[in-house]
Formats: sequence, structure tokens, C-alpha cells
Amino acid sequence: MAPKKKGGGGKKEDAAKEPRPEGKAEQSLAEHSRELYLLQIRDLEKRLTRYQRKWDELQVNETLFRVEYDQMANDNKEIVAFLKKTLNQRVDEIADINDQLLSLQQAKESEKDAFEAQLAQVRHEFQETKDQLTSENMLLSGKLAALEEFRIQKEDLMGKFAAVEEQLKKQEEDHKEYIYNLERKAVLDKDRLKKEMMQRVNVVAAEFRKVSNSQMSETTKRTLRENVAISVQLAKMSDRSYDLIQENDTLKEAQAEMQKQLEMLEHNEKQMAKNSLSNQKMIWMLTNKCKEQQVLVDEYRLQKEAMQQLKAAHERLQKENQALRQELKELREEVGRKMDEGQSQAKLLEEEQKRRRNAERILNQAVQALKDLLQERPSDEEDGDFDIMFQLRHQEMLQSLLGLLRRATTAGPAPREQVFWPPKMANREHGLECPGKSPLHPGLKTSPVISHHLLVQRGPGAQLFHSMSKTGLLSKTTRIGAVRTYTSSTEPLMTSRSEEKQVKQQPILPLPEIAARRSLPGLLTK
Repeated sequence: MAPKKKGGGGKKEDAAKEPRPEGKAEQSLAEHSRELYLLQIRDLEKRLTRYQRKWDELQVNETLFRVEYDQMANDNKEIVAFLKKTLNQRVDEIADINDQLLSLQQAKESEKDAFEAQLAQVRHEFQETKDQLTSENMLLSGKLAALEEFRIQKEDLMGKFAAVEEQLKKQEEDHKEYIYNLERKAVLDKDRLKKEMMQRVNVVAAEFRKVSNSQMSETTKRTLRENVAISVQLAKMSDRSYDLIQENDTLKEAQAEMQKQLEMLEHNEKQMAKNSLSNQKMIWMLTNKCKEQQVLVDEYRLQKEAMQQLKAAHERLQKENQALRQELKELREEVGRKMDEGQSQAKLLEEEQKRRRNAERILNQAVQALKDLLQERPSDEEDGDFDIMFQLRHQEMLQSLLGLLRRATTAGPAPREQVFWPPKMANREHGLECPGKSPLHPGLKTSPVISHHLLVQRGPGAQLFHSMSKTGLLSKTTRIGAVRTYTSSTEPLMTSRSEEKQVKQQPILPLPEIAARRSLPGLLTK
């Protein structure tokens, strides 16, 4: 920006053309001031270009930061929504699982009670059946032992009966043979005796006839004696036959008795066979009943295994429920952390907005002060002291603006508003010194700007980037052109006044709109 000079260009020319006694000193002073102003202008233009590049870079970084911040906020919202949705789904799943678990527990309890009642009933029936079968088995064992003993006795009796029967058959055969022999012998004896008797009768008759004549009486006696002896033998033989007949009757009675015993034994055998068959049927029925009870026992064992599996599944479901509760707790903690992060992000955003508003207010004040500084013009008086006072006022206003910017960069809260108005005209009457400031050199005018290294201090790690697309948005006042260099000290300074008039006519870009997206502390620390 061109420096502001006092008075019009024509007066400067007239003053330069008219020789005065102090003209040479003033001319040399004007040349030195002009060179100083040119150097300051070049320095300020360089600084302005650098700050413009830095401002463009900060705008780009602020845009990227805003995009990243919006993306992070959207991601946080999506994450929170997803976590809430997942949490609701897990809560619903846990509620469903709890309902299923409660229903399964109720069903398990009811089935367990039913199975326990049924098992108790079956155990009772099984115990009764077992006792009954045990008693029946004991009874049948006794009967079986008795039957076995009876079988042994029967076998003994049957053996004895067979032996007796064989003996009877043998005795009967012997008896029949003996009777047959006796009868045959009796018949033979009878025939023989008859023949002998016939022979003897014949012999006796012959002898009797022979002796009858001689000894009739002796023969008769002897015949009688022989007849008596034969009668005695016949009586003995009839007694023997009677004894044999009695013995035969006794044997027949014994055979009949043995036949009766055999029939009784056969009847007992048939009865025992019937009892054995009924016992076998009972054993078969008990075996089937035992098999059925074994099947029931197997079913109860399977049901018991199923109950064990249900218990294991219940324990597994309880573990899964505990894990889901732990996961739900972790999700809640994570949601709490996310909410805390969201609150911290909201606090940071609020602080950022506060800093932005402070920066906007400070920049508005700085812009207003700069506008006032640019709009201020020196008076048309010819005295050079007023130009120095004008430069002093400019320097004081710039130093006040610099102090405000420094306080804004160092302090957190917003500084109070300050008014950058030029000092009263009464200060002109008291000399060229200002309170609290060092006196100026008597031969030089005060510079209207301050050194660039007093305005802002860059950090050691700051990097500058230039974006040519951002410079097109600036006005012609912010995009300062090349500084004109003066070829000689005698060149008129009318161009500065004309450039200032052109600057007045050009519009100024509102800086608050540019700086509203970034806070001033972040702008000046980079």
C-alpha cells in the first residue's frame, strides 16, 4: 500500500521548484524518507504476500479440518446409532433368550416334576413288582427245589418201579413157568401116577388075582396101605398147589398195588408237568415283565441323560447369557465413552465457536481500525510537523492493533473492545513526543507501519503453502501490485496521492467473512 503524504502533489512540486534556504535539508530528508518508505512498502508487500499465502493455506486447512470434523461427527453419529441399534438388538436378543430360558426352565421344571412323579410311581410299581416277583421267585424256587427233589425221588421211584416191574415180570414169568411146570408136572405126575396106578392096579390086580387065591387078606392090606400112602402124597401135593395158588394171589395183589402206585405216580407226574408248564408260563411272563421293566429303566436312563444334556445346555445358556451381559456391559461402557467423547467434542466445538466469535470480533475491530487508518488523511497545511504527527498517530494505532492481536493470540478469553481513534488535536500543540514512547529522530519522519517481526512470530515448524485459486477471491486492495521504484530523488511524489485515490475507489473485501472459519490463535501460531 502506498504511503500517505501530506498535502497535494502540486504544492510539493512548487516547494521543490522554489529554492529556499532550508530546501536542501528538507529535500535530502524527503529522499531519505522516501527510500525508507519504499523499503517499508516492499517489506510490507512481501509480508502481505506471505501472510496472504499463509491465509490461503489456513483457509484450505480450515476447510479440510471442517470436512474432517464433519466426517468425524457423522462417523460418531453413525457409530453411536449403530451401537444403539446393536445394543437394542442385543437387548432384544437377550430378552428373547431370557424368555426362552424362562420357558425352558418352566418346561424343564414341569417335565422334571412330571418325570420325578412318574419315576417315583414307576419306582414304587417296580419295587412292588420286584417284591412280588422276588416272593414268587422264592416260592417258585422252593417249588422248583421240591419239584427237583420230587423229580429225583420220582426217578428213584421210577427206577425202583422199573426194577420191581422187571422183577415182577420176571417173577411172573418164572411163576407162570413154574405154574406151567407144576401143572405139566402135575399132569405128567397125574398121568404117570395114573399110569403107575393103572399099572399098579393092574399089577396089584394081577398080583391080587395071583395072590387072591393064596393070600387074599395080605394083598388087600398092602393095597390099602399103598392107597393110604398115595392119598397122603396127593394131599401133600394139593397143599403145595394151594400154597402156590395163594402165593400167586399174593403176587397178583402186589402187582395190582404196584399198578395203582404207578397210576398214582403217572397222575402226579402229569400234575407236576402241568405245574411246571404253569411255572414256565409264569417265568416267561415274569421274563417279559422284566424285559419291559428293563426297557422302562433304559427309557428312564435315556431321560436322565436327556435331563443331564438339558442341564448342560442350561448351564451353557447361562454362560452365554453371562457373556452377553458382559458384552452388553462393555457396549454400555463403550456407549458411555462415546457419549463422553461426544460431549468433549461438543465442548471443543463450543470452545472453537467461542474462539471463532472472538476472532470475528477482533478481526472486525482490526478491520474497522484499518479502515479508519486508511481513510484518515493529513491536513493540507504546509508544515512538516503535522506529517510527523500523522505518522505518530498511525504508529500508535498500529501498535494498539498489534497489542490487541497479541493479547488475542496469548489470552484465551476475548479482550475488551478498544477504540482506535486518532488522538485529539490538542496533542499537536505539545510537541512531537508521545507519552510512553521514545522520541523520534529529529531528522526523520515516523514510519506509518511497524516492523513485520513485531507483528507476528512464526513457529519453528510452520510451513507456508500457496494456493493460487484462493487469491482470486481477494480484492485489488489486498492483492497489492508491484511497488514502483523511483529512479531519482527529484521525481515527484504525486503518484502516491493518485494511488491512494484509486485505493479509495476500489472495494475492500470484508475480512470477517474470510476469517470466520478459523480462530485467530490457530491462525497466528502456525
